[in-house]
Amino acid sequence: MADTAPCVASTFDTPFPGAIDVVTRHADVPSPQFPGLWQEGTIKGFLYAMYANGEGYLKPSRERAGWQITFACPDETQECATSTDGSPPAEAFLITNRLRSCLRGEVLTVSEPEPEPPQAPPAFSSANPEPASGTEAESPSLCSAEEIQGETEGMTLQMLLVEAGTDPGPIDGLIGIKTRRALNEVLDSAADEMPLTNAIHAVRSALCPKAAE
Repeated sequence: MADTAPCVASTFDTPFPGAIDVVTRHADVPSPQFPGLWQEGTIKGFLYAMYANGEGYLKPSRERAGWQITFACPDETQECATSTDGSPPAEAFLITNRLRSCLRGEVLTVSEPEPEPPQAPPAFSSANPEPASGTEAESPSLCSAEEIQGETEGMTLQMLLVEAGTDPGPIDGLIGIKTRRALNEVLDSAADEMPLTNAIHAVRSALCPKAAE
């Protein structure tokens, strides 16, 4: 069912759309680490926190995780600043984008499929013949790389390179030596001369070969 949500509201007591184990906390004496009011919860297995001062983070829920994404959105008129520690999975950046949109006051649309009861395999008849030997029915599947979109083309490329299993360095949009090296691992040396838009398309095609056909 598709629904629109007012995100966490000014009191931070409305659960972030799709989150579980949500709690609202406050600090009697605000500090840089705990600035007054915030919300914590779990979204798709990741631990998140959003603070009333516009800051937040996303990291694995297990202790001593190897990565973390932090972000700060001063107000609705300014761009959010994002920094990464380690190599987060591509899905983490998609969730971070939604968390930042929430802090900027945007209304989020959530789509959650309703559970379907298990069904027995259909019985084949003359009107529904069994597929010929060696032939498999095709079912469309969504490639996760098609959904990856950063704030800039540089960040998009770096996020795609993470999805490809390489290390492009920090997700900061700056195409440096580590990003170029990771790009060459996914493509080849000719990638050094590619414009960003072409490189993004080439990496997506490498990750989603069927979608590129």
